[in-house]
Formats: sequence, structure tokens, C-alpha cells
Amino acid sequence: MKILVAVYSRSGHTLNLAKKITDELGAELDIIVDKKKRKGIIGWFLSGKDAGMKKKTEIEFSKNPKDYDKIVLGAPVWAGRMTPAVRTYIIQNNIKESAFFCTFGGDAGKIADDFQDMLSKVVAYLGLKARDVERDIESIKAFCRIVKNS
Repeated sequence: MKILVAVYSRSGHTLNLAKKITDELGAELDIIVDKKKRKGIIGWFLSGKDAGMKKKTEIEFSKNPKDYDKIVLGAPVWAGRMTPAVRTYIIQNNIKESAFFCTFGGDAGKIADDFQDMLSKVVAYLGLKARDVERDIESIKAFCRIVKNS
């Protein structure tokens, strides 16, 4: 079974979690690149605004999700919402079923609602505070077991 982990990460926390999940699943990793400048304090503010307004953005990625049996999506939480890059990825690739994971500083906000609104089926969900990515290995393993058995 071929599994793809597609992830967007601005600061690296979500990418770090994606690498752990990829290793645990024996999956392939694809990094979603947002072409919009999102660096610095102004980029941070505008990113939260774009997420809150459920905007799309121009993205790049290298692997075709249609070549895989299962898709696992990863995103940070911005202003309590899904990032524009992952929203665009789901729409462009017509993703209907997926497991997903996220990292956040405060709380997961409404990102689970965003994924449930966009996907026909959510296979599994993992949300971790960015500071817990290195220490909550059991939650990561439990998430991966659900993905493997779905």
C-alpha cells in the first residue's frame, strides 16, 4: 500500500511531525510550497487573515496524490483555521478522503471543522501542540495505527 504524507509548514513544527509520521507509516513525503510570501510579522498577520477568510493560494508540490492509496495531510493551525496552502491542495487534487494532522501554539481552533467540511471522509485526526511533537510519541503511533488499519 502506497501512502503519501503531504504537508505545509511555515515554521518547521508541522514538517517535523510529518517526518515522524512518514517514518512510522513507511510513507513518502511531499512538501506543499506556498508561493505567497509569509515571512516576518506582517506575513504572520496576513497568513492568519487569509486562513480566517478561507482563501486559496498559489502552491507547488512534486508528487501526484492520485498515485497513492492513502493520503495524509498536515498543516499548522493559523487563526484557528486550515492554511490556504492545504485548502488549495485539497481543491486542486480533488481529495475526498484523508487522515490529517496539525500543530498549533494555542489550540486547534476550528481546523477539524475545516477538514470535515472539505473532505467526504476523515480517516483519522491528530492535533499536537508544537512543543509536544518531540515528546508525545504514543499519540503519533496511535494515529499511524489508525491510518494503517483504515
